[in-house]
Amino acid sequence: MEAATEREREVFGEDWPRILKVLEALENVGIYHLDVSPANFSMPDDSGSESGRVG
Repeated sequence: MEAATEREREVFGEDWPRILKVLEALENVGIYHLDVSPANFSMPDDSGSESGRVG
């Protein structure tokens, strides 16, 4: 699991802590997102637009 986490840190870069918060929030309501990849997450860019895709 640690190797996967390191790989995800590299892929998501500075967005990784926010991705972890999203995953935790989903788990708190019983949703377990197992496929953590850039294709499955879109993070807002600095302007607040959600067009910026991670990865």
